[in-house]
Amino acid sequence: MTNPPLNTTEAEILYLIWKRKKLGDGTPMTLKDIHGALVKHRRGKQSGLSLVAVKKVLQNLKARPAGLLEAIEVSHSGSGPRPLGYRLAPEKIITWPSTAAIVLALYNYPDHGPLERERFIEHIAGLGLVNEPTQAAPTKGQIEAQISACTQWNYIAEDQAGRLSSTRRVDDELEFLKAIANPGADIGHGVSRR
Repeated sequence: MTNPPLNTTEAEILYLIWKRKKLGDGTPMTLKDIHGALVKHRRGKQSGLSLVAVKKVLQNLKARPAGLLEAIEVSHSGSGPRPLGYRLAPEKIITWPSTAAIVLALYNYPDHGPLERERFIEHIAGLGLVNEPTQAAPTKGQIEAQISACTQWNYIAEDQAGRLSSTRRVDDELEFLKAIANPGADIGHGVSRR
């Protein structure tokens, strides 16, 4: 059974957890942290966003076969059981803006059919992306590595002839991928569809 695409709240939660990681803090976010960040992100508009509703969304994200989230116990100052903290599952979900941009470039490529790998790498090299660790334009080798990771994580499929195409996972996580490829953009607006 396949999962439906992420809804706006699910994409928003993944984005907020990603943003915490990118800002250097990186500590897992508790249910209360996520709820507070959602309220702030939505500029105080809290309709239908109780702690219980957020907890249910987190459980749904954690249960997805792709393993988007991990939950671990975190320390706290009070008594009682330690709360769970949520973080993006390492090496199972895209977290670099340039990698998200690569996947979206393939998803939105005008031909919409399988694309020869070398031609796509040339296309990506001309986009002016920035490699996060080096803050420089990615080399062809780095682009190759990002494509290989995306193939391993099932964002990109490669046939025996070396042609690339995006997978259903890109459709499922489109809102999240767009948000991290363009941090600061509103989730759920200006969606590019094939």
